[in-house]
Amino acid sequence: MGKQHKLNFQWMLTCVTIGMFLLPLSFYILCKLCKLENVRIMTREEKGQYGNNEIYENLVKVPLTAKCSAVLSYVNCTPTNEINLKELLALFPKPSYIQVGAHTGVSNSDPLGFLRSHAFGLLVEPVSSNFDKLKLNFRTAISVGLLRVYNVAMCPTLGLLEMFAIEGPKKIVNRLPDYASQIASLDKAHLLKARDRILQKSGVDIAPFIVGRNVSCQTFDRLIDENFEVLKNLRLVVIDAEGHDGRLVRQLVEADICPSLLVYESAHLTPPELSETRELLQEQGYYVHRYSKMDHLAVRCKK
Repeated sequence: MGKQHKLNFQWMLTCVTIGMFLLPLSFYILCKLCKLENVRIMTREEKGQYGNNEIYENLVKVPLTAKCSAVLSYVNCTPTNEINLKELLALFPKPSYIQVGAHTGVSNSDPLGFLRSHAFGLLVEPVSSNFDKLKLNFRTAISVGLLRVYNVAMCPTLGLLEMFAIEGPKKIVNRLPDYASQIASLDKAHLLKARDRILQKSGVDIAPFIVGRNVSCQTFDRLIDENFEVLKNLRLVVIDAEGHDGRLVRQLVEADICPSLLVYESAHLTPPELSETRELLQEQGYYVHRYSKMDHLAVRCKK
């Protein structure tokens, strides 16, 4: 009986020794087969920035191709309106971003408020009154070089375009709902669509207060060229252009700018524009998903 126990012990010892040798070898072969050489754990700084959320841990540990699988799994399993852009950006510890239609930067609908103090960003806002508030709200981040702000409209070419917004005496403007300052557009008819709704809510007829003013145009090419050094890690572009979002997405693609994540307002696009934008992004290797009631999210999984 003692001899049998001794044999069993020797056999177990042999198995453990072989296992200790084969386990690292098996993991190495698996990593090579699956191209997971870049697997890593979050740094202490990343954990401090993003916390210990399990989603963050799972996403940051894997390389781009596997990240896409993790992102798509998260997006598909999360109900619309609950998708957290912060969790998706945890993929990229030090992302830079561009936000077109930044408004004042502090509205309830702004998806990037959490990012202002963590990453470099370009904020584009064409309406002067909103732009002045934007600069004031983020004067510290601007002064230290974390943010750069542009009072321009994104266009196919340089020049001037007429932008329509609601302007009026302070006693009138103060009665308007908050979203009234967010609907400026190159199309006057877009503002008039909100006329009845605003009238019902505030008692103000906005038609007499819709004013057109010329704004400078900027192209994505030139914007990137002027900020190339700080946009090397461009991971996210957010577009809120009140009905012109599909055109801006096309301009972005034509400029060969394909960030890992793209959020664009889709609520004001026509069905044909929605389809065209989706197909264009899919051709560039994007997976397109409904991000919220107002927006779509595109995740690029093909270089």
